[in-house]
Amino acid sequence: MKTNMQRGGYEQKRHIQSFAELTADEKTEIGNTIAIAERALKELKIAETVTLVQEERSKHFHIWIFPNHEWMLEKFGYGLQYLRDINAFAKDNASDADIENVIRTAEEIKKYIEGEDKYD
Repeated sequence: MKTNMQRGGYEQKRHIQSFAELTADEKTEIGNTIAIAERALKELKIAETVTLVQEERSKHFHIWIFPNHEWMLEKFGYGLQYLRDINAFAKDNASDADIENVIRTAEEIKKYIEGEDKYD
C-alpha cells in the first residue's frame, strides 16, 4: 500500500476485506495513519472523541473514523447502532454553510497530516 493524499487515502495492489489480511507492515502503516488522523481531529479541536469502524461486508478494506459531537449524543445517543442514522441526518440536513465548513475542516486535516508525513 502507498499513501496517496490526492485521493484521500491508500491505493491497494490487491483486494482484501479485513484488517487480519494485512501484512505486518501494512498493519503498522494503517495503525500509524489512524493515530495521525485521530490526533489531528483532537488537536485541531474538531472532536474530543472518535469512533473507529472496520467493516468486512465490502470486497474492499474500509476504515471509517467518525468524530463524536455533542449534538449526536443529544439527538441519537452514543453507539454504533446510531452511526447510519447520524450520517443520514447530517446528509439530509446539511446547509451550504455546513458543507463549506466540512471542506475547510478537511483542508485543515490534510495540512496537519501532510505536516506529520514530513517526520516519517
